[in-house]
Amino acid sequence: MVKTGAGLLVSSRFTALAGRRIGLITNQTGLVDSRHLVDLIVAAGAARLTAIFAPEHGFRGTAEAGANVANDRDAKTGVPIFSLHGNVKAPDNVMLRDVDVLLPYLAEDLLYQIAPGQPLITSRDQFAKRIGPFLKRLESVHSNILRSYAVAPVVLNERIDSFNAPPGGRSQEFHIAGNFLIADGVIKEWKDWPVPGTKQKVGNSIRVA
Repeated sequence: MVKTGAGLLVSSRFTALAGRRIGLITNQTGLVDSRHLVDLIVAAGAARLTAIFAPEHGFRGTAEAGANVANDRDAKTGVPIFSLHGNVKAPDNVMLRDVDVLLPYLAEDLLYQIAPGQPLITSRDQFAKRIGPFLKRLESVHSNILRSYAVAPVVLNERIDSFNAPPGGRSQEFHIAGNFLIADGVIKEWKDWPVPGTKQKVGNSIRVA
């Protein structure tokens, strides 16, 4: 008997996703034994489903072919639904900011420093607790990588990080040099420095899409 990946997750009660906050691209065909995968994830409780991404016809398949599908909230589970059939065709920075997309790429014993002289974060969990609430308050986050170099396990990049606040808030833009040490496929150390001679921006008018 052949089982789908979704079927295997259901039979294991989603243990592979335990403790994670996840997003799911799906529509009305995402069924396992006649139950929708979204309902099964929420019922199992192992992972927290924070976003549903809906293609054409909408999440529950109720929209006409070709019709624009608006963002919504699933009445059954309460999970936010983001439309991918309209002006937006793929998950963007606004949709993903509440999904733990960074954490799988960080070592459990991560060392992270946001800038020289700032306190050192010494674990992935501490990173999530310190940085997570800040990111959630933003409207979107954008990183423009200008150049990047890799030498064995060390990666260096120059980038501009933009943290876009909601209307009336204070957005921030930083020109940064990042230093990453990679071990076993994840980031073991991550330190950022302001690029000398550049001006960091803070204000209401900074908006990067």
